[in-house]
Amino acid sequence: MILEASVDFLPGFRADIVARQGDDKRIVEVRRRSSLRHDSRINEIARIIESQPGWHFDIVLVPETLQLVAPEGSRPIGVEAALRQMGAAERLLDDGHPESALLIAWAACEAVLRTQLQDETGSDDDLPLTSQLMDAATMYGIISHEDRGYLKELQALRNAVAHGYSHEDIEGDVVLDLTEFVRRLSEDIPARSKAAT
Repeated sequence: MILEASVDFLPGFRADIVARQGDDKRIVEVRRRSSLRHDSRINEIARIIESQPGWHFDIVLVPETLQLVAPEGSRPIGVEAALRQMGAAERLLDDGHPESALLIAWAACEAVLRTQLQDETGSDDDLPLTSQLMDAATMYGIISHEDRGYLKELQALRNAVAHGYSHEDIEGDVVLDLTEFVRRLSEDIPARSKAAT
């Protein structure tokens, strides 16, 4: 698999992904639905690719980018503050409040993931919503596919609590596992980023 590759029979065109397996060659373009409306070349590109022996063309549609809109004056909490939140989550857990502990631990997890992603991309731009954040962190190798699956399951529990529901799976082990995950994830962050804000 090659990312952002040129193709001999399409001068000037750079494919998002070129995958080869045996004699089967596949060009994959990753697009948002809105970008397809404005790209009149895509049908012609698809026709040319499909006319080549052994070549196939696929389009993968990704969701439109949604940005987290934080209230004016908000700023990321930084890793050190996120790690302090882990202690707060554990105290809430000790006091018999696993739902509250989960919300605090989840917020810390997002803060650490955002910091990791900013370090990886070198961008301080607004970062995507939680599900897109997890996808981007997986794409950049910050978390594994297994970690992403784990976080997706926890996100469903977090969403239930945040929207006024309870769930039988919200107990101490869930929160403690998340706090351990966040601490482990934060170990990979350079010291300069840990102290930010």
